[in-house]
Amino acid sequence: MLAQKKLFKFDNAGQSALQIELKNIADKLDDPKYLVLNPYDASLWVSGEKSLLHADAQGRRLGAWQVSGEIQAMQLDVDESLWLFTHESLLHLSPQGVILHNLELKSQVKEPEYLALDSLGGLLWVAGKKELVQLESNHLDQAPRPVAVSNVTDGDDKKILALAVDPLLGNLWVVTKQNQLFIYDRETNLLKTVDFGSHDLGEVQTLVFEPVSASFWLGGKKAVERFTSNGDLAARIAVDEEAEVIGVASFRLSPTLTLLEPENGGLTNNPHPPIRLGLGTSCNAVPCLLPDTYNQSLVLSVDLNGSPIGSLFTRSVTEASYVSPIRLPEGLNALGAQAVDLFGHPSNRISANFVVDTIPPQFLSVTPADGANVPQSEAAITGTLDDPTANVMLLDGNGSVVAAGGAAFNFVAPLKPGTNLFTLLARDPAGNESSLLLRLLHSSLSVKFTSPAAGTVLDRMRVLVSGTFQGPVNTGISVNGTVALVSGDRFLLNLDLEPGPNALTATATTLDGVTATDTLIVSVSQTEADPFEITITPAAGTAPLPVRFSVGNFSGQTIMRVELDIDGDGSTDSIVTDLSEPVEVTYANPGIYPARVKIIYGQNQSYEQTMAVVIHDAMQMDTQFTTLWNGTNEALIRGDVSTALTYLNEGAKRKYGPVFQVLKPHMPQIIASYSPLRRVSISEDIGEYAIVRNFNGQNRVYLIYFLRDADGVWRMDAM
Repeated sequence: MLAQKKLFKFDNAGQSALQIELKNIADKLDDPKYLVLNPYDASLWVSGEKSLLHADAQGRRLGAWQVSGEIQAMQLDVDESLWLFTHESLLHLSPQGVILHNLELKSQVKEPEYLALDSLGGLLWVAGKKELVQLESNHLDQAPRPVAVSNVTDGDDKKILALAVDPLLGNLWVVTKQNQLFIYDRETNLLKTVDFGSHDLGEVQTLVFEPVSASFWLGGKKAVERFTSNGDLAARIAVDEEAEVIGVASFRLSPTLTLLEPENGGLTNNPHPPIRLGLGTSCNAVPCLLPDTYNQSLVLSVDLNGSPIGSLFTRSVTEASYVSPIRLPEGLNALGAQAVDLFGHPSNRISANFVVDTIPPQFLSVTPADGANVPQSEAAITGTLDDPTANVMLLDGNGSVVAAGGAAFNFVAPLKPGTNLFTLLARDPAGNESSLLLRLLHSSLSVKFTSPAAGTVLDRMRVLVSGTFQGPVNTGISVNGTVALVSGDRFLLNLDLEPGPNALTATATTLDGVTATDTLIVSVSQTEADPFEITITPAAGTAPLPVRFSVGNFSGQTIMRVELDIDGDGSTDSIVTDLSEPVEVTYANPGIYPARVKIIYGQNQSYEQTMAVVIHDAMQMDTQFTTLWNGTNEALIRGDVSTALTYLNEGAKRKYGPVFQVLKPHMPQIIASYSPLRRVSISEDIGEYAIVRNFNGQNRVYLIYFLRDADGVWRMDAM
């Protein structure tokens, strides 16, 4: 506040905060009468008749100047420069007091008294007692444009009483002594005339624009009235004494920035997240609309992780956007942004952080393993994820959610007979997903002898034992600890017995260690060893398979001939008299062959024995071994070493378990680097396969071995 040659400053509670004697900071300041506040830095411009003072917010002098001629009016531009005029000149000063323009007014307007500034439109309006002109602030050398105002030319007294500009719309308001208000646009077109003669204002003393409500206040000797920006009366307040001055907030224009995308503190799985900034304008801390050219002129300063990217943004009137052509780093990313308008005013500063997370959660352990047999009617599916913030859903074969849980999950899922398809779907807060397919076979694991029958009395030591079983693929069968041959759901074994009662126990074992048994008792009446020992090598393999039959003679008598029925159809396929070398037969097709060997010896005596030969389909065996191989790899990719080891035999577990732990972080890359499994050979108890991996620019072959274990289950042995 300016009063009695002093400056007074009050806080928002009305308490005095500062009081300064003007003579102490500007000794040549004569009769101060005009005060202008800079809303950007809270500095003050104070003018006397021919002197000018610029002081900071604490009342310290920034500069003082003398002016030739009496100062009639002054206004602050949005760029913080100052316009003022005397009777002779129009001056434009920088914030430091440097004269930017000096226009001789005497020939343009007689006795200029009023100044109105349209910063956004680049216009100046200057009025004398009876005339009004418009100037372009950036082209003061051009001739002013005269503006006709009704009923102000006759007589000698002052007819124009006040000027004010709407800084947003650029409309000029002119008040005349005839109690009329004229509104002009930037093109000097008359938009509206308001006759307020009936309002009983008294002679108008002042007209101001109030930027917060975007309205005009008109002060007279009897009342104060508020008009909307289109000239409609909004309010009237009667006053006891004339309203000489109306104080309003200074017009403050600033650009604004808002972060539209990504959210500050947000999380995204997009390595190229769009960065979108909202461009806006604040007029006295209230959002306002300006011509498009204002936002289009904003200069953006944006840094992403310390790198400047402001010039790379694509712009529209209300938005600026950018998408990085390279992947942003995983983890925390920092974004800073600010805009500066054409007047040099900065926007608010945006400082934001967001996290890029493109790594999906991995299953560390899952039980039961894919392909496992579950004899119970419900499966307990348990496991953990490497991301404690992730969640897991269990989906059935139709994609419906069966259960949901956190990073450590324990689900119970009902099973139907046969293969049950489930999918474990893991999702982290960023939206990254990983899935794991679980094929669980529900079958009541069982095994049953079919031959010989319980209680049978046998007349020889060696017998062909056979039976059936129910269980998943790669179910092993053993009888009294000896591995049986398996084909489909049948098992067969050429077993040596002891004289007297023999308890036979068949054990079915799955890959995950589930067992089932069947027991029967048979007796052997013979006390002496069998007179002949018939051997077939190999007893099992893939087609075509050469099989050698050999006969050991312990009878002490001469063998006359051997009759072979290699497929057990009752017809003799071959008669052999020379047994110095094994007899070789090739089985061309997969199947079970109960080969019957009949030996004629001594005095035309005979000994007959049936031996099992099992020929496997190589492609079916490929599928079985590939399932083991893929199961191991899939577990290692997700870091689940314990599940991976279930596909290995005990020796391999001891050998490769520590290696898997060391290489666990690198297993996805290692596994991705080698070829699919390729068959080399399959024998009765060994499956030999190979993979190809490029190492240092050379393709290298690595052999993979599967062995049939002591329980009859195939497991990986070496790699």
